[in-house]
Amino acid sequence: LQPMGIEEGVFSPANRDPELRRRLLELCDLPESAHLLLGVGRLSAEKRWPLVIDAVVAASQHLPLGLVLLGAGKQLRTITKAIGGNPHIRVLKPERDRARFAAIVASADALVHGCEAETFCLSAAEARANGVPVIVPDRGGAADHAANGGGVTYAAVDPVSLAEAILQMEALQWRRTNVPVRTMRQHFAALFDHYAGIVAAKGKSH
Repeated sequence: LQPMGIEEGVFSPANRDPELRRRLLELCDLPESAHLLLGVGRLSAEKRWPLVIDAVVAASQHLPLGLVLLGAGKQLRTITKAIGGNPHIRVLKPERDRARFAAIVASADALVHGCEAETFCLSAAEARANGVPVIVPDRGGAADHAANGGGVTYAAVDPVSLAEAILQMEALQWRRTNVPVRTMRQHFAALFDHYAGIVAAKGKSH
């Protein structure tokens, strides 16, 4: 198994922009002393954004939280209904400019993810490369990104557990991460080395 990688030269903790963070929190009707959560992905059922929203609302009873979702998809109406007019949760269109997208991710205090069926979870990998901790389900590929200080996990498909994980980030003082993330070039180099090893092993067996 060869894990995927991220785009090289785009994501870095240096992308963090305090002014951008302040503006995103302002969009959520919150001061910059609040905490900014970011969700990235398709607005589709398997991403479980209503579950994420419910958990953020529950956790926000204990500390000021803003949630910005970047995505598009068929579940927009369902997600808007789940938000229920909450001024602290906003859905924005996907950001196509890679540099600006990297800055948005780096400026969040944590990335939150709801899908337990990811094979890799690119958004979590990109967050880690930006120094942003992840809050991810304990099943599926997303869970791997919380290892080694990359973030925290919660019981998959459980909004109560997710709310508790968000509050755990507060206890951890929203600690930024410094976990190396594999690039796509490293992914393909490892993959080709793996194939070369298979070919060499077959050659020796004949």
